[in-house]
Amino acid sequence: MVKDDKKIKILVCYHKKAKLFKDNVYVPIHGGRALAKENYQNGKIPSEEFQWMESNLAGDDTGDNISKLNSTINEMSVLYWAWKNYDKLGYPDYIGLYHYRRKLDIKESKLQDILSKYYFIRRKPDRICYGANLYEQWCNLSDSWADNDYLEQLLNACKDYDLDLGNDIEKFFKSVSDVSWCNMFVMPREEFFRYCEFIFPLIFHLNKTLSPRKDRALGMFAERLTAYYLHKLAERETVYNADSKMCRGLNLLQKIYSTSMEGGHKVWCILGVIIKKKVA
Repeated sequence: MVKDDKKIKILVCYHKKAKLFKDNVYVPIHGGRALAKENYQNGKIPSEEFQWMESNLAGDDTGDNISKLNSTINEMSVLYWAWKNYDKLGYPDYIGLYHYRRKLDIKESKLQDILSKYYFIRRKPDRICYGANLYEQWCNLSDSWADNDYLEQLLNACKDYDLDLGNDIEKFFKSVSDVSWCNMFVMPREEFFRYCEFIFPLIFHLNKTLSPRKDRALGMFAERLTAYYLHKLAERETVYNADSKMCRGLNLLQKIYSTSMEGGHKVWCILGVIIKKKVA
């Protein structure tokens, strides 16, 4: 396990100006910078905001990168950049991923101790409301990207890519009700490379073989593929399940009554009433 002198780097994804997390552990990185540059040049991003991001954040558009796919696969473009440009991070022993508005509720000073006892860290799996499985959760969402037919196409394309793997992914979707959302983890370098070798060839296959979409459905599916990988990893390695917290203020009722995160929604149960709100 990790020793005190092991280097840990946690990428913090941004797509707009927000509270800056930057020190010897946190590495703030701009997801989709190649697209942001185009939007800035076309006047779609205010100059002050773009200059803040360019001055304070590393970009996912250098070296071997897929920055322009960010609008399709979300923060996966950041993970790809880290995989292919690992030397630019100082070749850390452990790597993780947080978001500018949510992070794992772990003090930096505790990371070394936790990783000395556990193989990896992930976001604590959340129970999907009413005990629905992951497949049902997707089908019940009201978001435009949560197209039932497209989910079937994705699962079938996974089988075309690798029948055994595809069947296992489908089994995961149709049986699991506790899911580690948001692509949030900290894991050893070698495991991170294995994760990337698993997920990116599959994502590229899905992106190539299925009809192009303008929404982020493939990115939402990729988030669930990460949950699948972390689920399988937890079956054979020791895992520390960490709570997550929002990095911007929540009112008192939200703090007291929040029950879970479902995909892109925060779910509260207040006086027995289920309330869902899409997270920006």
